[in-house]
Amino acid sequence: MLNVSFTFTGYQNGRPYWTSTEYGMQIIWNGTYWEIINWPYNGTPVNYTDTDIPLTGWQLIDNTSITATFTVNLGECCFEYSFTNATSGSMLNIQYINCNYIPQNIDVPFGFTGSFCATSILYSNNTGSYSLTGDLCSTPNTTCYGWELTGPVTVYYTDCEGITGNLITVGSGSFNSICARSIDAWNNESGFYQQGFC
Repeated sequence: MLNVSFTFTGYQNGRPYWTSTEYGMQIIWNGTYWEIINWPYNGTPVNYTDTDIPLTGWQLIDNTSITATFTVNLGECCFEYSFTNATSGSMLNIQYINCNYIPQNIDVPFGFTGSFCATSILYSNNTGSYSLTGDLCSTPNTTCYGWELTGPVTVYYTDCEGITGNLITVGSGSFNSICARSIDAWNNESGFYQQGFC
């Protein structure tokens, strides 16, 4: 019996893919069907189910020597959520569990939009709104990027040490740059872009 754990790694061919440390196996969408590559035995596990998370429908093809039964269990996933606060004079508060299973809190002023990755939402004060985008999040980002800011813009960001809730405002016609893991909330989406690494 082979018991293998796969971890969401990113997107390939427009679908999520997962990687295992055992034998370097990957579950990928090849454009037509799901398959497990680097399978260490005879045959190829495939799944013709047209879904983003292939839990059922696995079978072994091109096999002459073994019989295989596949049982797939979905672990706790980390999904991307988007949010916006369009309620004048209010502060949207969302409390959630991040991909490292650490409780987080985000306060979003009126007029701000953003996104975060979470395994679950603990609380929202229902001022403004948040929604599940449906996208899976990969391993939490620890890379520090350079960001160019063009005013007028105000952004909240996670700094290079992983501290959230940092705020910077750039006035109209002004420019600034920061080093940050991510831009978490903003009031002008065209006011920033990623520029290399720090």
